Amino acid sequence: MRFIAFLFVNIIFSSLVSAQPGWNWPDNKSSAEEKNVLYTDYLKEGNCEAALEPHTWLLDSVPNLHVSLYQNGIKIYQCLIKNEKDKVKRGQLIEKALEMFDLRIKYFKREAYVINRKAFYAYQYYKSNKDQFSFLYELFNRAYELNDDKISNNNIVSFMDLMRRYKASFPDNISDDEILEKYTLITDVISRKISTENMNISIHNDDEKLKYEKNLERLKKYQSLVDELLTNTVTVDCDFIFNK
Repeated sequence: MRFIAFLFVNIIFSSLVSAQPGWNWPDNKSSAEEKNVLYTDYLKEGNCEAALEPHTWLLDSVPNLHVSLYQNGIKIYQCLIKNEKDKVKRGQLIEKALEMFDLRIKYFKREAYVINRKAFYAYQYYKSNKDQFSFLYELFNRAYELNDDKISNNNIVSFMDLMRRYKASFPDNISDDEILEKYTLITDVISRKISTENMNISIHNDDEKLKYEKNLERLKKYQSLVDELLTNTVTVDCDFIFNK
C-alpha cells in the first residue's frame, strides 16, 4: 500500500514535469509516466538492475520522450558495467552504453556536444582494448572536427595517449606524419584555449583570480603532457626536428 501511494505521488510529480518543454509523451501516457517514475526512482536508489527494465521499455516504446532518457541511460549502464565481472557481458554493456550517445544524437541532435562526451567515455573503457583503437581514433577525429577549440579538456591528453597506444600496437596503421599533424592540431587547440582564457579574464576578487590561474596552469600542464607523449610515440631526434 505504501509503495502504491509513493508511486501515485511520483506520477503526479511526473505529470507536472510533463507540462514542461521537451517532453514528448505517447498516447499511452500513463504507462510511460509509470515507467519513467520507476526507472528514475530505482536509479536514485542505486538499483540499476531494476531500473533497466522500465528504462528499456521507454527506449523501445517512446525513444523521443526526453533527452534525460539517454543521460540517465548512461548512468544506468555505468553502474551495471562497474558491477559486471563477466568479460563478455561487460563488453555488451559498454556497447549498450555507447549506443545511448548515438540514440541521443538521432532523436535530440547536438552531435558535436554528444560526440565530445562519447569520445572520452569510450576512451575510458577501450583505451586498453587494441581491437577498439581504430574505432577510438576515428571517434576522436570526429570530435575534433566538430568541436575545434570547444573540444573538452578531457579529450586533449587522452587523444594523444590514444595515438601513442595505437602506434605501439599497429605501427603501420598510423604514420609519424599523421601523428605530427594531430599533435599540431591538439597544440593549436590548447593555444586557442589559453588565448580565450586571457581574453575573457575578468578578475574582481581572489576567488576569480584563483580560478583563472588554475585553468591556465591546467592547460599548460596539458601541453607538457602532450609534448611528452609525442616523444613516446615517435622518435624525436635531430633529423625529425630538421625535417618536420
